[in-house]
Amino acid sequence: MEAIQEATRGVAGDGRRPVILVLRVGGEAVTTLDGNDVQEDLRKSGAVLYVVSTVGAQRPNAPSARTGISNEQAQMQDADNANSTLNVQQVLGDGSKDSGGRHDQVISTTLVPALERIADELLSQYALTCVLPNGVRPNDKLSISTKRKNAKIQAPARLPTR
Repeated sequence: MEAIQEATRGVAGDGRRPVILVLRVGGEAVTTLDGNDVQEDLRKSGAVLYVVSTVGAQRPNAPSARTGISNEQAQMQDADNANSTLNVQQVLGDGSKDSGGRHDQVISTTLVPALERIADELLSQYALTCVLPNGVRPNDKLSISTKRKNAKIQAPARLPTR
């Protein structure tokens, strides 16, 4: 979560749409970051989030040895872990979809083909630019469709505000 949030702050706006690629094998540290805050940072950055997770990466970490702590402390640790897991899943799942990217779950032997598909997708994208006529007020919704065979439109759920 911290790496994604930091990446949203470091992407440049040089006229190209930035991409953040997350390779996930699981075992993340517990985070105190709120998923909504990280998603908002992602939206503001205008970056597309692609996530490739190995199967099983969503499994919560096994509880560590609990010798020397009370039941209340163990319950607090469990609650923190559950909240952290939900925040990570929210950002990786909803954040990737809302930004116009995607979240692929693969087994380790299909990791390279999954990354190659993302690279092909990124290399074959077209940029669409819309200019509003004078007197038309902008809003944050835009609808685009195509009749071109095998063409896929992939766009963020909401336009970034700068």
